[in-house]
Amino acid sequence: MQGGFICTVNAPIAHTDTGKVRGFIQDGVNTFYGIRFAQARRYHRAEPVTPWTGVKDAFNFGYVAPLMQREMPRRGLLDVYRYWPESEDCLYANVWSPSLDCRARKPVMVWIHGGGYTHGSSIASAACEGDELCRHGDVVVISFNHRLNILGCLDLSEYGKQYEHSGNLVMADIIEGLRWVRRNAAAFGGDPDNVTVFGHSSGGAKISNLIQMPEADGLFHKAIIMTGIIPPQLRVDPETSRARTRAIMEELGIDKDHGRRIESVPLDKLIAAGVRAEALLRSRGYKPNWGVHWGTDFRGDPLVTGLRTRAKDIPIMSGSSLGEHDAYSFPGVECFTQTSLNQALEQKYGPSARRLTQLFQGAYPNKPLADLLAVNAHTRICNLDFMDLCARSGCENLYAYVFAFDFPYCGGLPAWHGAELPFAFHTQGRVPICQAPGAGDLADQMTAAWSNFARRGDPNGPGVPAWPAYRLDRKATMVFDLESQARTDYDRALVEAIGEAAPFDFG
Repeated sequence: MQGGFICTVNAPIAHTDTGKVRGFIQDGVNTFYGIRFAQARRYHRAEPVTPWTGVKDAFNFGYVAPLMQREMPRRGLLDVYRYWPESEDCLYANVWSPSLDCRARKPVMVWIHGGGYTHGSSIASAACEGDELCRHGDVVVISFNHRLNILGCLDLSEYGKQYEHSGNLVMADIIEGLRWVRRNAAAFGGDPDNVTVFGHSSGGAKISNLIQMPEADGLFHKAIIMTGIIPPQLRVDPETSRARTRAIMEELGIDKDHGRRIESVPLDKLIAAGVRAEALLRSRGYKPNWGVHWGTDFRGDPLVTGLRTRAKDIPIMSGSSLGEHDAYSFPGVECFTQTSLNQALEQKYGPSARRLTQLFQGAYPNKPLADLLAVNAHTRICNLDFMDLCARSGCENLYAYVFAFDFPYCGGLPAWHGAELPFAFHTQGRVPICQAPGAGDLADQMTAAWSNFARRGDPNGPGVPAWPAYRLDRKATMVFDLESQARTDYDRALVEAIGEAAPFDFG
């Protein structure tokens, strides 16, 4: 790809189904920011965009979904996080493409952002821009925003038939985005019949939801789920969901005969009512999680209801990092003496500390023992259970991974929640702590694996260590590290023992 910046009156221009858009070329990557793919009307499904004449400039990211609580800047070493203007009408897409030739038929990778159904956006992390993945993987990368929290997950079905889908608008927006991708992929040089969805945290959970939603059939063909298999404690409880809706409506003074009034409540008052209602519910012992509601839209968590038949035809890659959320409180390897490490292990794991030490050293013989304090068991156990379910259900193209790279902070910091993202996107150079010895080679491996999988449903290829598919008789996991290698059923005993000795607290 040629270098430099290009933007002329007539190039680069893509012909979408609603009108022409002009982007720019940066180092050979055709780039388009903030293309409106649908219009959001409060508590209703997304509506079509009004076609336009002439050419619209796609130089700026679109609005992102409103947050219910302002986030605090944090973890600046671990990520480059961005805040952006918010709006209820937030359905905008971004595209990075190596070619605008409609005959190019490049694999399409659609990024679904995380944030726990409450926050985040397609452009929240600079590490998740698609230019480097596009360049290194020769793929079209597309990301988009969708509604969240009280605007995307509030179940108002008790307040009128017109709101029967309101609790799952977060997923309806994603499906609408995938419909836009199907209609317009070729305009950006992509193949609408080879679309891979990939996402992290709740973005990965949203992908596991898509697999269970008949409405999404045919809109994607492969799935990469990164720390997205959620434990039972984070599922939406119907009783809690109804109680929250009623509490919010009471805060707003709206009864069941006047449900439509919620559509005209000023956004700041709506959000304030939601915050107060949530605090009230927590004071009464509820744990009100935002998320997806089971029903005709969504056939249920696969670990509970089983996989839909169609899932066996979808190649799936799924994994997590070594430390996940536990790594956030890890002080660094050099902060421990042998004595203080032994005390910390006994304090966290009690009488199981000695056995866990042996299991950890067997699973990770080249890791410092202090890393045992940060091993997150619940995500790995959920992922192993999910992979076993897929294998039993007849899925063949299954690939599991663990991201186990240690970062150069205070003698060593285990991989945290999302630590693999700059490596999958090949944007490690944008995150301070990721600029470590060996990071470039690891990014080469992972970007190749992710783009290979998008191309043909198999991550193997030049530059990627041999990665066997996951089978019930060969439970292979690729352990990404300074020396990446596939290992078979190597850590189940460790993570199960950790789960028993120190169950994860979800708050």
